Amino acid sequence: MSGALLVAVPSPGGPEGNRFPVLTTSLTEARDVSARFSKPNLLLNDAAELSAIQKGLPSASVFHFVGHGWVNGGDGGVVLTGSEKAGPLRYLTAANLSRLDWSHCELVVLSACMTGTGEMHGPFNPRSLVRAFIAGGARRVVASRWNVDDVATAELIHRFYDLLPTAPTPTEALAEASRALLRNPATSHPNYWASFAVFGEP
Repeated sequence: MSGALLVAVPSPGGPEGNRFPVLTTSLTEARDVSARFSKPNLLLNDAAELSAIQKGLPSASVFHFVGHGWVNGGDGGVVLTGSEKAGPLRYLTAANLSRLDWSHCELVVLSACMTGTGEMHGPFNPRSLVRAFIAGGARRVVASRWNVDDVATAELIHRFYDLLPTAPTPTEALAEASRALLRNPATSHPNYWASFAVFGEP
């Protein structure tokens, strides 16, 4: 997997941006993941627009988002950005995803809160992000089932990508990364390591 499309929105701007706390580790995480690929495409803050994501998809075998997740009942999304110039916050939702082709994408990683909310034993919620990515052709989606700690998540993601090239499957890479946090007394509580799961193929 040489090509990767990475989106990082640590602090959404615009009039509504103050609803979301600044994620202090997001840029570090995005650059850490980006450095692992020979052909990364990194979209930061206001550059994280739906049109730019669509343009970068054909050459990306991995899509990685780090920022804020959003959920309203069964409908989920991630916050792209907003600015004084561009206007209100924009979201990447299941409806947006249904218009994009994800068939080149081997792996989607959603490093944000509640991106897999409602997904228990595989994708079943027709309005969920997980369902939309897989229906669009993505093979696997890593998503969280509840609110996550950004510092612990950055460590989990770092370990996951360390293990990914040699692990039999992404599921096993994530499991071993989770066990590493479990063994650390500072992150041993399940809230730090148990939220993320792999949906789709193992």
